[in-house]
Amino acid sequence: MPKPSIGMFNAPQSLRQLTRGRGWNSELTGFLLPFARQDYVYWEDDFLSDTLSTVYWAVASTAAATSITDFAQGSLESGTLRGDTGTDDNAQIAIYFTGGATGPLFDAARNPGTEIRFKTDVITSWDCEIAFTDPKTDEALTACDPDAPVAENGVTDFAGLVLDTDDTIKTFVVAGYGTTDTTGVAVSAGAFMPVAATYSTYLVQAGANKVFGIIDNNFAYSGYTQALAVSPVGPDTGILMRPSYIFGSRVASAQKTIDIDYIRIWAERY
Repeated sequence: MPKPSIGMFNAPQSLRQLTRGRGWNSELTGFLLPFARQDYVYWEDDFLSDTLSTVYWAVASTAAATSITDFAQGSLESGTLRGDTGTDDNAQIAIYFTGGATGPLFDAARNPGTEIRFKTDVITSWDCEIAFTDPKTDEALTACDPDAPVAENGVTDFAGLVLDTDDTIKTFVVAGYGTTDTTGVAVSAGAFMPVAATYSTYLVQAGANKVFGIIDNNFAYSGYTQALAVSPVGPDTGILMRPSYIFGSRVASAQKTIDIDYIRIWAERY
């Protein structure tokens, strides 16, 4: 019997084919969505090459910080990025997705999302921002205060998971603001704090004026801006964003070494 031909199926590698006979909300549909290429953009980097791709990624760090090291690939197990915040208070390192383009690529209308697996050797006095934003004035600096999310650092639209131990709220929040809602909202993602030198997984799912975030696939460590807001709050449609990942130290002489295992990015196809 000859092998089946992809092109002889009705709407091959599409959501229509995937859900035929099983429905939109089955777990198997969700698992296989990255293969529905007619309907979804999906990209993953496991950082297996010798050097970090400058086609897809750019890095940034706080100017003149002592002993700071930008993210780079090396000879770490399983293909891993490593960066170091250095020994200055408030020093930060960042990596952000360019996709080979000079500008951002993702619209909240297409429900973009990202997932990152990383670990840090020190879990005290630090900050972290995993987010979709339009371009920042300074890509090494965060764009959201978890205590009071408002537009800052040149950003108009934001969807992310945020932590800053210098703030009143010292655990992760799911935060969002937009061109329409310049004063945003922050929803607690629970009492999560990672274990030092132990990987955890962080997921951000953006949408039109809404943000969902979850850590380690545990709904006790999740938040949804639309659930608590009087009206939906988050990035507006028609604003192109890109995912970025920022890590910093909030105390001098206590550098943080950040290892990133992989990053995944997805969105509905335009």
